[in-house]
Amino acid sequence: MDEKLEEALERGHTHFEKEDWDSAIADYTAALEIKPDCEEALHWRGRGYFAKNEYDKAFADFTAALKIKPDHTNSLLGCADVHFEKKEYDSAIAGYTAALEIEPNMPAIRVVLYQLGRAYYFKKDYDKAIADFTAVLEIKPDDYHALLWRGCAYYYKYDNDNDIADFTAALEIKPDYENALFWRGKAYYKHHSYDEAIADFNALLKIIPDDYEALFYRGDVYFYKKDYDKAIADFTAAIEIKPDYESALFMRGKAYYFKEDFDNAIADYTAALETKPEDKYYRDRLCERGMAYLEKKEYSKAIADVEEVLRAVPDHSKAKSILDRVKIRQAMKENKAEAIAMIKRLNEGGSRAFPNSINDWYLEDLSAFLEVEPDNPKYLWERASYYRSTEEYDKAIADYNTIREIQPNDCGYLYGRGRAYLSKGDYDNAIADYTAIIEIKPDSNAYYYRGEAYYEKKDYDKAIADYTTAIEKEKECDEENRHIDTWLCRPYTGRSKAYACKKEYDKSNADLEEAARIKKQSQEANNE
Repeated sequence: MDEKLEEALERGHTHFEKEDWDSAIADYTAALEIKPDCEEALHWRGRGYFAKNEYDKAFADFTAALKIKPDHTNSLLGCADVHFEKKEYDSAIAGYTAALEIEPNMPAIRVVLYQLGRAYYFKKDYDKAIADFTAVLEIKPDDYHALLWRGCAYYYKYDNDNDIADFTAALEIKPDYENALFWRGKAYYKHHSYDEAIADFNALLKIIPDDYEALFYRGDVYFYKKDYDKAIADFTAAIEIKPDYESALFMRGKAYYFKEDFDNAIADYTAALETKPEDKYYRDRLCERGMAYLEKKEYSKAIADVEEVLRAVPDHSKAKSILDRVKIRQAMKENKAEAIAMIKRLNEGGSRAFPNSINDWYLEDLSAFLEVEPDNPKYLWERASYYRSTEEYDKAIADYNTIREIQPNDCGYLYGRGRAYLSKGDYDNAIADYTAIIEIKPDSNAYYYRGEAYYEKKDYDKAIADYTTAIEKEKECDEENRHIDTWLCRPYTGRSKAYACKKEYDKSNADLEEAARIKKQSQEANNE
């Protein structure tokens, strides 16, 4: 090698190691002036440009190096890295794969597999991403970055066990790993493990107090726990850090809405709408503000919001429901019977005027119906179900008792009342109701829920007996009368819990495996 060329390359490498990119680029350029076809200088100058985020120049150098030496794996990887940074994931995958085919045992194989996994991840090809991150972990089991990314891939596959397992494994290696705390918090939140989610976001915020995303998600958890004051405090803190945080503005508006502070709700919805007027959720946000105006009885403003939505999307179901609600509210003042007739017409036409997602309206309409028809078991049943969904169990039980007085020979109310007692923690009354059902009509549902009550009472032998009978009863049913296959997961999972409490772990694991098999089989059948 020419002495001056060698000196220029050595100077370049020295500057490169010191991350003095400009000097390194100048040195490699000097080397190329001596030998224009020096693929080493082209590759490393490309790496210098890449480090400066000058991707087009980097790509030109890597490509030039490949023209000189087509099997130059480092330049192939350089091109793939440029494609990755430019979000050209198909080309990135092709480049990484080509490099691995040329040099399958390359020294940097772990890094290449890691990048390949990330490219598949961003393409939402999570199975291939998981395979590549798993390959990385086979080489280096304590690679907490690979554990994090594989956990994220599991998260988006809705793999509720493996995502948390990977995030936890990453945290065991690096306890202060902020990204793992964030994603495990999100995973716990998605799985409705709210206290665990809050604990992770708390830990993250101790490390990074101004992490507005952690504040937002903790606020979201508080919102779904119905702790609206704490939710508002977190959303407010996030907004103070990032004033144009549209999601935080919107969710704070929803928290105010559920606190019936409609003025603040409207102010936040308006701010969110102004922040992202072209957002894909814009029309849904307009509907939310329309609902707040409706609750304030500012009907003209509510109508203006939903009509804007309906001009763009004439069949927008939520906007149509709000418009119907305005008409019903106005009719309620003048002629309640006419308003009820309007609700019935809407229901008969398939456009429910009280969709379950808008619970206050649902209750309002049912209560109006029951003022006119106090002994109508259909409306009593729906109101009892509503109260059960909002955890107002005593009110639900009262309605089920009224149904019993109206229809003493129909045991249907026992199912609902038993569920209410069970959710309320009144296990003896729940057991009594399900026992009464079993005496009349011994079916799998009644055995399952009675088993749940016995389990909560820590009477594990009786719980196991009932779960077992529930499984047997369900298997005895013909195909037409059988519940969906995934229903069987419940008694298997319940019996597994009971066996675990009795420390019969082999039986517990066997039931869990059977539940997983049934669930997988059902999902595969649905995908066909």
